[in-house]
Amino acid sequence: MSAFVFYANVLKEIQNRHALSEAAASTFIGAAYRKPYPPPGDSITICCCGEQRDMLHVSTFTRLVDSRLEHVDYACLLHALGISQLVKVFSAVLMERRVLFVASRLSTLSSCVHAITALLYPFIWQHTFVPVLPSKLLDFVCSPTPFIIGMLSENCAQLSNMPLSEVLLVNLDRAELSWQQGDEGTLIPRKLHKALMNALGMCLDDIGNNTKNLMISEAFIRLFVETVGHYKQHLVTQQNGVRLLQMPGTRLKNATGNVTITGKRLDAGMSDTRNSAASLNCKRLIGCRMSVVGPIGIVEFQKDSFVNAVQSKSTRVFLQWFCETQMFEVFVADRLQEAPAESCGLFETRLSEHELECYTTKHSTTLRSNVKVFGKKMKGIGERFLRAA
Repeated sequence: MSAFVFYANVLKEIQNRHALSEAAASTFIGAAYRKPYPPPGDSITICCCGEQRDMLHVSTFTRLVDSRLEHVDYACLLHALGISQLVKVFSAVLMERRVLFVASRLSTLSSCVHAITALLYPFIWQHTFVPVLPSKLLDFVCSPTPFIIGMLSENCAQLSNMPLSEVLLVNLDRAELSWQQGDEGTLIPRKLHKALMNALGMCLDDIGNNTKNLMISEAFIRLFVETVGHYKQHLVTQQNGVRLLQMPGTRLKNATGNVTITGKRLDAGMSDTRNSAASLNCKRLIGCRMSVVGPIGIVEFQKDSFVNAVQSKSTRVFLQWFCETQMFEVFVADRLQEAPAESCGLFETRLSEHELECYTTKHSTTLRSNVKVFGKKMKGIGERFLRAA
């Protein structure tokens, strides 16, 4: 959703009016509905009469200029859960497990559920996603497939009568996790886990929310840069039976729209939550090669070599299971389709900056050496944002 913070502030005002009376909330909603949608950086002012019509209530709502941050309130999620609990929930989401968020306030619930999925960038959640589940649809939490669902705490009493299976319950009001499987704190490689915790610790300082949101976002992006940033080195062009290394920035545009996968089938199905991914009709595989037929040959992703290129054993284990997630498969499938000019998003920019860092500081581009300086680099990122604040 674009302008999420803008709508979240409107929602908070509706909650405040509803606490006064249902009529006050309805009057505000009607006045807001008649206002035009503001462009980035602009504001709208909503005027409503009180119930006795003897007082005019004026509220102003501003849409942020920075579209990258305006739809996510990472700080709300961090303050609700704390560092350790946040990293555990993030790990469960990475594993594509069933995660149920509970909060007493609608605004907190909606903000935190959106924030946890945004932390997956550059990956996208491919399964059931319901930020606020209506009370009449509570049976959804019994689904056997992965989901991220938000639920108001007033409905928690009904969970005891439901056949829930391996669901992580996240209480945002009390920063508590229930029904954990026990491995949530060990899924991310130990050194990367420590560096991520240190980086998030800097975000608890008394700084502005915009700066805090930037730092939280950059910390998780850096985690993915360190773990999967070498994926380009394992995109290979095959022509007339001869394999040529697919260099970064020279990926072939998909000429036919067909993606072929060879290997042992594990199970079928890839979510249709993205149009580009829906057209691929991919399958989940073990030890597979994903390829695209291009104008001069076949471009394929070598998953086994991608995993084995990492020297750290714990990181190889991390990549082995992460490569089997649908979010990773969709990520690779999209990269195989893209023309070079289309690969210029924020993640690709951070990859280029990382490669430049490794070159200028004469560090090896292997993950093992990068992990040793991850904390130092994250500290530099935080200090840079603090100076800009």
